[in-house]
Amino acid sequence: MKTVSTILVLASAAAAFAYTDSLTNQFSDSANPTGRWTLEQAPGSPFSTNFPDYFSDNSLVHAWAAQPFPQPQHVPFWIRVSTFGPLNGLDLLVGDVVMHGAEVDRTGSFNSSAVWTSNISGTVSISGKLWQVRNLNRTMNWSLQKNNIMVSSGVLNPGASDRANPVMLSSGSGGPLALSQNVIPGDKLELRLTSANTNLGEMVAVDFSINDNIVTPTVTGVVDLGQVGGTPYNTGDGLPSTLLVSWRDAANQEIVADIAAYNPVTGAFSASVPGAVTGPFRLSIKQGFWLRATVPNPNNPAHALANWNFGTVSPLVGDADFDNEITNGDYALWASGNGNSVSANSGCDFDGDAEVTNSDYALWAANNGSSGDN
Repeated sequence: MKTVSTILVLASAAAAFAYTDSLTNQFSDSANPTGRWTLEQAPGSPFSTNFPDYFSDNSLVHAWAAQPFPQPQHVPFWIRVSTFGPLNGLDLLVGDVVMHGAEVDRTGSFNSSAVWTSNISGTVSISGKLWQVRNLNRTMNWSLQKNNIMVSSGVLNPGASDRANPVMLSSGSGGPLALSQNVIPGDKLELRLTSANTNLGEMVAVDFSINDNIVTPTVTGVVDLGQVGGTPYNTGDGLPSTLLVSWRDAANQEIVADIAAYNPVTGAFSASVPGAVTGPFRLSIKQGFWLRATVPNPNNPAHALANWNFGTVSPLVGDADFDNEITNGDYALWASGNGNSVSANSGCDFDGDAEVTNSDYALWAANNGSSGDN
């Protein structure tokens, strides 16, 4: 399998810094389109269903597809890897986006695409890379399309590349000049993957990003997961260096999901507002077994599109089943794991000491009955 990594940079004399739309970071298992991204089963035909257990084996690998495996129309698919299941052993890491090529006898097309739709005017420059994650002697072709007109293309030969030795998009048929494109609102830049054998596609990992170089507001603050403040309850061990966030409109509807920088020691949070956010907004964070925190709170007005420090938010802990409520269901999970050693801040280790104990129960009990923000 080969991965395609594509970066598009909008040049603007007035821009102070750029925002990067990243398919990897903004990939959504709940919405398509999401932000400026659309995943297409075939050109012009977006996927409509994400299957929460695509491989039908309880591995809980989520995938966009027409049908789950092993039904006839199980390819093409698009997955952002969070758990491996049958993907184990491939040249993939957690967080990679991987697709399987389309096959005519399954869905009537041998093309499948990731499409970025512009809401800006300017010039973008494109770069990228691809690699194959396995070698089943299958060939895939790639092309870069602007409004369904090919501007560059190339071949992904089996066994010819890997993560350490990728194929660069600059080696495509259009050469480096094809990687500079003018865009206006509504223009579509498409990375199209094509099965060379129309009935035998292959898996391709896709890393596709667009940097629009427009002055972008920054949101900062502190997200206290129990490791900061006057009386911290969490050791801080095992906390992440990034947080998955949901950017929402004034009506609290998600515009796009993204990944924000996070300091697990200080709780410092920083994120650039995505280009898909064009008006007043909210920011919503749901991290593991902490309840969801949305700022501004959905009962208050959204924040204007400008730089913002939201202060400190302190989500309550104890949501072991991730349903945004702390209930007896979470207690049952704690009870079943009580006495176990686990990785810090996993399972029901609410205090981050790598053990499930009565101290974790005490945190659950203090917050029992609480619900997170919408």
